[in-house]
Amino acid sequence: MADQVPAAIVGAPIPPPPDFPVRWEDPADERLFWTIDLVHNPEPLPALSFIRFRDINSAGINEAGRDLGNPTRMAVRQINTYLYRTSVRVVGTPEELAEVERRSDEQLRAVAARIGEDWVRELLPEVQRHLAYWTGFPLSEATAPQLLAHLDETVARARRVAVIHFLTTTPCYAAMSLFEELYGELFGDEDGFARYRLVQMHFQMQLTGSLEPPRPLAP
Repeated sequence: MADQVPAAIVGAPIPPPPDFPVRWEDPADERLFWTIDLVHNPEPLPALSFIRFRDINSAGINEAGRDLGNPTRMAVRQINTYLYRTSVRVVGTPEELAEVERRSDEQLRAVAARIGEDWVRELLPEVQRHLAYWTGFPLSEATAPQLLAHLDETVARARRVAVIHFLTTTPCYAAMSLFEELYGELFGDEDGFARYRLVQMHFQMQLTGSLEPPRPLAP
């Protein structure tokens, strides 16, 4: 299998406007299809926020993708303080790519079938251990060297939590897609929404927290 190459290569690069100069660290990046996420990161990012996304979010996506056999990887760049992302994909012969897709689909289906058990037995307890570490760290009493060490530890732990996030959500999306296909085959769906009403989201910790009014910081 050859090295990774762009998932989408256009005929010619789009020249940036004069007031948005772009300097590519890797000349090959100029031919990638870069996008900006207007939902999560529409505004300029401080350098530390970009590093957080690169070393935690993007790294978590890619590590989980490798575990799930996904042949696509995310690449991110900070261009004029904005976060841009693209996808790269392994290449090979048509036969090799077809085999990669087949193995990835099989692996994802197998993980989706046991995701509930894996979450309760392994993943949730691990998340709880990370939360206990952060809750138990004495931030107000830590020295500067201790805080720096805590930051490094936090990045490593947060990256692992990001991996768990994508190891969990990706199979869930796959399971919902498989359910959608099965429902359509068995019952049809004239209005297009009946199948989704059976799996609509119930209240959970993240949603409940997002609906609560902001809490004032303790003095």
